[in-house]
Amino acid sequence: MGSVETSLFKGVHYEIVVKTEHREFIIHTTDNVELYQEVGIRFYPEDIHVMYTMDAY
Repeated sequence: MGSVETSLFKGVHYEIVVKTEHREFIIHTTDNVELYQEVGIRFYPEDIHVMYTMDAY
């Protein structure tokens, strides 16, 4: 479970930040959620995209 910290409409989807006890997740979704709403997070391995900063190499 986590709390929605931000929600930004990007034209096709919402980019939301969900803060949990151990980390924050950036999530793209077509569902609009209220700020500070408690949400559950479920994802599958094929849904994960690891992004590195340009200076990480």
